[in-house]
Amino acid sequence: MIFSKFFKAKWQSKDEATRLSAVKQELDQTNSDDIKILKDIAFNDSSDAVRITALKKLNSATLYWQLVYSDRDAIKQLALQNIEKNFLTQQPELSSQQKLAFLGLTKKTSLVESWYQLEQDSAVQTALFDRLNKPSFLYTAFINANSAELQLQIIEPVADVSLLEKCAKKSTYDNVLSVINDKISAIKLAKEKPEQVKKDAQLTLSMLLALKEQADYAKVLSKREQLDSQWQRIVSDFSCLSENDQQTFSDKHQVIVEQLDKAFAVKAEAHQQALIAKQLEEQKLEQQGAIEGHIKIIDQSIANAIFESNVLDEEAINKQCNELQKLIDDAILDEKLKQTYARQLSAERKKLDQIPVIAQSVSDATHLVARIAQLAVPTSMNEFNDRAEIYRQWSADWRAMEKRSAGVLPESLKQAHQEIKEQWRSALAPFEKEQTQLLNQVFKKLSDVKRLIRIGKYNASFGVYKHAKGLYEQLTEQQKAKVSRDYEQVSEKIADLSDWEHYVATPRKQELLEEVKAIARNPHNDLSHQANLVKSYRKTWNSLGHAEETQEQALNDAFNEACEQAFAPCRTFFEEQEKQRDNHYAQRVEVINQLKELSASINDEMDMAALDKQYAQLKKRWQTAGDVDRKRYQVLLDDYRGACKPINDAINHFQHKQASAKNELINHAKELLALEDAFAAANQVKTLQKSWKDIGFAGKNQENKLWQAFRKVNDEIFAKRDAVKQTQQDQNKQLMGDAQQRIEALVEQANASEQESELKTIALQLTEVKQSLPARSPQTKTLSKSIADHVKKINDKAANLRKGKQQRQWTSLFAIIAQYIEQGIEVTDIEGFDSLPGKWQRKLQESTHSQTIADRNEATLTIEILAGVESPSEFQARRLEVQVSLMQSQMTSGGQVNLTAQFFDWLTLGQLGKGDLPYLNRLQAIYC
Repeated sequence: MIFSKFFKAKWQSKDEATRLSAVKQELDQTNSDDIKILKDIAFNDSSDAVRITALKKLNSATLYWQLVYSDRDAIKQLALQNIEKNFLTQQPELSSQQKLAFLGLTKKTSLVESWYQLEQDSAVQTALFDRLNKPSFLYTAFINANSAELQLQIIEPVADVSLLEKCAKKSTYDNVLSVINDKISAIKLAKEKPEQVKKDAQLTLSMLLALKEQADYAKVLSKREQLDSQWQRIVSDFSCLSENDQQTFSDKHQVIVEQLDKAFAVKAEAHQQALIAKQLEEQKLEQQGAIEGHIKIIDQSIANAIFESNVLDEEAINKQCNELQKLIDDAILDEKLKQTYARQLSAERKKLDQIPVIAQSVSDATHLVARIAQLAVPTSMNEFNDRAEIYRQWSADWRAMEKRSAGVLPESLKQAHQEIKEQWRSALAPFEKEQTQLLNQVFKKLSDVKRLIRIGKYNASFGVYKHAKGLYEQLTEQQKAKVSRDYEQVSEKIADLSDWEHYVATPRKQELLEEVKAIARNPHNDLSHQANLVKSYRKTWNSLGHAEETQEQALNDAFNEACEQAFAPCRTFFEEQEKQRDNHYAQRVEVINQLKELSASINDEMDMAALDKQYAQLKKRWQTAGDVDRKRYQVLLDDYRGACKPINDAINHFQHKQASAKNELINHAKELLALEDAFAAANQVKTLQKSWKDIGFAGKNQENKLWQAFRKVNDEIFAKRDAVKQTQQDQNKQLMGDAQQRIEALVEQANASEQESELKTIALQLTEVKQSLPARSPQTKTLSKSIADHVKKINDKAANLRKGKQQRQWTSLFAIIAQYIEQGIEVTDIEGFDSLPGKWQRKLQESTHSQTIADRNEATLTIEILAGVESPSEFQARRLEVQVSLMQSQMTSGGQVNLTAQFFDWLTLGQLGKGDLPYLNRLQAIYC
């Protein structure tokens, strides 16, 4: 026993260093006995260093898994590191609970990511995702998820449409695809909805504001009710807007509502009054219908008693009349109408008292119809004179009977009376017209006789009186009575004149003879006037009647001789006039011939404007050609009209086509009036105006009418455009104000922001504001320039932020690489690694996991050459060689220099070591 104490194995020594040395040098991990000893040391030795050395020598995954839950931190950390290092390639058969427990121990994100992609257990994979739930890992997690439930969990927080669309392409589960599509639609809708709500709100407010220009208040009420309902629907979607936008729109709506209420306050009062008036009018019509119905019932009851000999309950009828009178008195009708109904009711009461008299009147009416039916209507003037008076007396009898009947007659008798009246009036009308014409002629002739006597033309008065007397004899006695007074007066004057005719005519003829002799001795310079005087004297001579019988013949011969002498100078003048008329005749014949030639030259291709011009010239020559003998002129005129007709027809046909073309322009303009785009209609109508001018003249009868119609439509189109323009100006003013406020808010937000993504969003929103500016507003150009300036400043700020961010990322990257080289820490565990871009993380991991030993000198020189940075002097010769090689390569490929790509090529050349630190420091000066 004592001997054994002196020969204890070194691994059993109490000295930690001795045990450590024995484990390293004496125990063999390939010997089964030593393996048992090493396991015992690994589990039970009091020194962590000894246990760790034993574990490393055994290097058993099973032991590491057994000790990963050790209460000794150093042992636990070693076991965990070894398990983590070989977990993905040497994973033993573990239960879900063991895997979840290990997940709670490990801190290596890169291990968890790789583990997730290999794990088949859904519960474990879900736990892995919960551990790695970060935006950069979502897509990888989704495509490696083993269940629809996990895919649904992964996409639940995702709001990126592009990421969701990528996931949709990779999912094989229908329910997941459905959920993704629903999320995409909801996100797009949520993104578009605020702008759509703003547009709808702005449009509705503009339409409400436009109601101020509407004159018809009834239409305003109807339209406002629709717009109010529309506004309420829009307000229900306000939750997607910012509180500021909600308040802005609500304030605008309140202001517009107040403006409308103020603008239409008077019309609203008038409209209400009109509604009340309409209700009263409807009530009046209802009362009128009721009153007239009652009167009709009473009237029918009395008529039945008269025509059908029914027993009439007079007491009941009187009661109905009293009730109706009360109804009339209480009605809201005007007094005049009440009085009318009261008179009708009074007439019904009188009928009730006169039923026997009315019944007798019906009998008398029957006899009257039978009596006139036996008399034939007149067919000649003699029959007219005999029977017209009989018909007049019959009509008088009928009127008297009708008055006694109080208007209560059977329809058959009324119809028979109407037919008889029309038949007789139709038969008497031609004769009455003829008699009226005769009477008018008698009045006229008698008036002529009086006039002739008054001016001293007694001889003519005798002839006119004789004619008047013949007409007078053809008149009826009734018509003679109308004219008898005038006829008797004229007859008395004619009788007196017949005694004075010779006494008056002789001295007047002697005077007239001397006047003719005087102009024969001294003719007038104006021979036409001389000839007219001779004609006038002869006409007066003939009108004087007969002189005394002893002097009549001598006076007539002397007068004829004096007239011949007075007219002699005129004959020469008239012969010269005749020659001129012959010349005028020849000129007119020439015009006619030229017209016929012009007419013969007409064809479809002829210039109608030139034709019209030539025709106007020929017509002017015709009008100025001078006088022609009347008989010859009539023949010429017929030829002239015949020659003009084909030309007129051609011109009229042409002008008709012109008028049709202009009518088409008018119809087109009316169609433009119906266009919603008033500006497009105005522009198009200007083109129509040019076309109108090009068409030409449409004839004097049509041109002005067509122009007035065309101009009226033009005025309406331009008025509509001006109204729309004014409305747009009002709306544009509102929009420009809103845009200015929006710009100021965005600029202020941009000034306060230090986030590149937020600045890009603001720049995009400003661009959208610019695109939404009204095209026709004069302020648009200025505001667009202002927006462009703001966008440029914001983009510059974003670029500076991006540059600063990139600078910080480069600084962080170089610090991580340096720390990795110097301390040997896993890069994923170094602070700042997770903040690097995903691509940089992968490149860095790829480099740290590489087993290749690389020389980075040449790659460093390449980057320095490309960046234009000097290299250390000891590398100048090698730099020159690299530079020549680069030049040759760039001449061949022609590619662009990408320093970032060059750095990651440098990084992934192989394993990083402390020998790379000098190179890293040189590159840091370039990138940072």
